[in-house]
Amino acid sequence: MNISGIGGDYLLQEMASMRLQASDMSGSGRVPATAGKAGEEFSDVLSRALDGVSDAQNTADDLRTRFDLGDRSLSLSDVMISAQKASLSFEAAVQVRNRFVDAYRSIMQMQV
Repeated sequence: MNISGIGGDYLLQEMASMRLQASDMSGSGRVPATAGKAGEEFSDVLSRALDGVSDAQNTADDLRTRFDLGDRSLSLSDVMISAQKASLSFEAAVQVRNRFVDAYRSIMQMQV
C-alpha cells in the first residue's frame, strides 16, 4: 500500500520519527535529535502530522467539489486518487492514535 502524496509522505516520515523516538527515548519527553529537529517537542511533531492529514482531506474535498462543478482540467482518476490518499492518511492517523491509547492504558495499569 502506498500512501505517498499530499499529507501521506509527511505522515510516513512522522511515523518513522515516532518509531525512532520509541526505541531511543531517554525519558526527557522530547523527540531525540535523530528523530527530528533538535529540541522539537513531540506535540509539535504530532500536530504537524495531523495538519498534513487535514490538508489531504481538504485537498480531496476541493478536487471533488471542482469536479462536481464541471472543472474540465480534472479527471475522475485525479479526484479518486486524491480521495484515496486522504482516506489512507486518515486511517494511518487513527491507527497511530489507537496505539497511543493502548500504550496509555498499559502504563496506567502498571503497579508503581
